[in-house]
Formats: sequence, structure tokens, C-alpha cells
Amino acid sequence: MTYPRAGLAIALIGPVLAGAVCAAPRPCPCYKNADAYDNAMSAMQRGKDPGKVATRSALDSRVIVLGTNGQWQVEKPGSSGYHQDTATVLRRGQDGGLQVTQKGAGIKDRSANRYATDLQIVRQELANAQRFKYAITDGWGRPEDMEKYKQGDCADKSFWLAAKLTEYGFGNVRVVLGHRPGAPFGHAWVELPVNGTEYILETTTDDPPQTKASTGPRYGAEHPTVGYFDRGGFHPVAGR
Repeated sequence: MTYPRAGLAIALIGPVLAGAVCAAPRPCPCYKNADAYDNAMSAMQRGKDPGKVATRSALDSRVIVLGTNGQWQVEKPGSSGYHQDTATVLRRGQDGGLQVTQKGAGIKDRSANRYATDLQIVRQELANAQRFKYAITDGWGRPEDMEKYKQGDCADKSFWLAAKLTEYGFGNVRVVLGHRPGAPFGHAWVELPVNGTEYILETTTDDPPQTKASTGPRYGAEHPTVGYFDRGGFHPVAGR
């Protein structure tokens, strides 16, 4: 499979994010840079997994009750037995976001996250990516390779995470590539909108999802963006 921007992507970022030349057998796959783009797109163009989508949808229409301990508790679907002054009902809209359809006047903590279901899934899969051993590879592997060898670098981990989130039906998933001029290596991370808020997902640390508004400036300074991958391919940043 070929892509119109494959050559440009490899020319811009192949040398930056690739590891050392594979000179001896190792317990991880070796890739040529020519394979990197196809491997990246095998992750970004992953199809939805009906089982994962069903799991996500099963959390949609729930009643969230503010308990006596001040914590939000998820109850079974339906508002029977609950009153509008103690419950908030969530429903997923056509755009995939969760919408409040019934907000009780008695809820005191309105800053609490009533959109926890999607973030729970993101946190779970991010933690899974972070648990993979960090190891420099010679090119970008496929998500299947990550699961087989249980190790990879920032790009391998990020493409794996992007594939998993896409399987759940999340849209606008990006793997962003950054490189500071003169640095020997670049960096990769995932960016994802969740219910209207942009998040940065860092797979090489144990950090939870971070809002782009708070973390983006630091990433921009440490790893100026070269471009990003989405379902449409690689999109270089002008001037880089």
C-alpha cells in the first residue's frame, strides 16, 4: 500500500524518530524506514471494534447520583426511583459526545466531571500503553507487534494507543511528532478531544491525560511540532 505523502513523512521524521541501525538479532522487530508510514497508517486507519464500541455505549445512558460522601456514583440505566434534585442523566449525542439531558437543581458540586465514562476508557488504555517497556526500535511497528513484543519507543507506543482509541470509536485521534533542532531524537505523543476538551496523552511516563491548554506550551517548547498523523495520513507543519 502506498500513500501520496509517505516520502515526505519519511524524509521529515524518519531519521529523527528512528533508533540505531539493527546490527544483531534483538527481541524486537526491525523495520526499514520505507515500512514506517504503512505501519503508522495501519494504526491510524484502524476500524471500530464492535465489542469495544458496545462496551463504551453501555456506559452512556446512566444516572449519575451525588452520594452522601460527595462522590459521583454511577447507577443502572433509567431514572425510575430517582428525583431530578439528586440525579443527572447522560446520553451520547450524534457527535459522540455525552450530553446532560436532566440536571438536578440539588447537585452542589457542578465542577465534578460528569463525563467520566470516556475519560475512564482513555485513562485505561493510556495506562496500558505506559506499561509497555520503553525500547528504541529501528522504525515504527504495527500495534500487533507492540502487543507481541511488549516494548517500543514513544512512536510505537503512541501509534498503539491511537489504534486502541480508534477501535473504541473515538474520532480525531492524532499522533503528533516533535523535534527540537539539533536534538538527536524526536518525540511522539497522542492528542485527542474528549467531550470538547483537547488532551495530550504521554505514553513514556505515568502521567494521566493532561489538557492541551495546560501542557501544550511545554510540549511546544521542548518538542516543536514537525507534523502529525491522523486517518488522512501525515500532515507536516509549514516551515518544518
